[in-house]
Amino acid sequence: GGTIDFTAGYNVGTGTTFDGAGANTITGGTVTLNGTVTASNLQLSAGILTGTATIEGAGFQWTGGSISGSSTTTIGTSGVMTINGATTLSYASHVLANSGIINWQAGALVGNASSITNSGVWNDSASATQSSTPNPSAFSNAAGGTYNKTAGTSTFTNAFNNSGTVHAS
Repeated sequence: GGTIDFTAGYNVGTGTTFDGAGANTITGGTVTLNGTVTASNLQLSAGILTGTATIEGAGFQWTGGSISGSSTTTIGTSGVMTINGATTLSYASHVLANSGIINWQAGALVGNASSITNSGVWNDSASATQSSTPNPSAFSNAAGGTYNKTAGTSTFTNAFNNSGTVHAS
């Protein structure tokens, strides 16, 4: 399949669907998602993702770049996000809210005045760190949320708040 590279500034709105046999890849610039977006093959590999959006569908991958801006990215109840970065992945002044499934496989997560709230399922097989610099950030496993640690060692140097289930296997 083909590849569509987003390399500059783009605005994506409600009703947008990223699908097909190829790849839709954010490789530079700033891409703003607003509203409900469906993704079966969207990858953030460089650049900046921002905006207030709900991502549905089973194909959003974060392998590089950053998620930032005074807004919220929500992984919807039918959404699946895979975090698999070779290096540090930053989220600055942003809220990442999970109502679906997030699979954290690799890549240190570094927040700056940001938060991650899990009310879905967070599967952690990474051997990585969640930290904050220079301003505090937090990870919250909310009531009804499940945090599964399935392999490796994850280190939290930022706040880890729990009201849900933490399962280590």
